[in-house]
Amino acid sequence: LSAADNLLNFVLHATDFWGGMIRAPREGLRAVADQGAPKDDATFKKVVAGLGYETTVVQVPVPGGTIPMEVHKPKGATEPLPIVMWCHGGGMVVMNCRDLFATKSGAPLGVGLGLFDRLAGKAIIASVDYRRAPEHPFPVGAEDAIAAAQWLSQNGKDIGGD
Repeated sequence: LSAADNLLNFVLHATDFWGGMIRAPREGLRAVADQGAPKDDATFKKVVAGLGYETTVVQVPVPGGTIPMEVHKPKGATEPLPIVMWCHGGGMVVMNCRDLFATKSGAPLGVGLGLFDRLAGKAIIASVDYRRAPEHPFPVGAEDAIAAAQWLSQNGKDIGGD
């Protein structure tokens, strides 16, 4: 088989596998995504604060209302910093902006991406709490992410961004 055939076979098998999971009840998906995750927001806040961030919440205008975006700024930052916009995992179906997998120190089994850990003191992390399916079908989550990027572009200086 050619490389293209192998890739197509992989995509078709992955689609079949993930399609079955996506059709599963949302509660089941949430249960899988939440294994080992914090049972409350206090755990996330404690991990992020321990990495040297202070958190504020801004409201981003989107069609039909607003969505929250948590802005994690290094404590004591006096100069403008780069802004990294984080859209949590979960396929725009599960999880939320308090995603411990974005940390290494707080992630279950220490398998997180380490975004917060690596950028501590060096950047502002804006974590978007986009609306999730099935209550808000595609492309709502993606449009929320675009709205958040536009908001950051227009208001970044107000939150300490460069």
